[in-house]
Amino acid sequence: MPKVLFTPSFEKDFRSLDPETRNKVRELCNNFSQTFFPSKHIRKLKGYQNLFRIRIGGYRLVYHALFKENKVVLLRILPRKEVYKRL
Repeated sequence: MPKVLFTPSFEKDFRSLDPETRNKVRELCNNFSQTFFPSKHIRKLKGYQNLFRIRIGGYRLVYHALFKENKVVLLRILPRKEVYKRL
């Protein structure tokens, strides 16, 4: 069962989301406590090791899976057009 950690930039992004999207992200965070891959909309990011993204409507949640340490670090949640520019 992975431990979920949040970066300050993720927390800032989260606060700026609309309430409906926030609820979806909260559900995903609860599911992270059970598995590294809580959704069927997960893709590995090319060019990065253990960096994944989850599609949540028009937003992308980017996270780093630390398998050996049994941790998930949520990095950013931004609109699709912006998220890859700000990694």
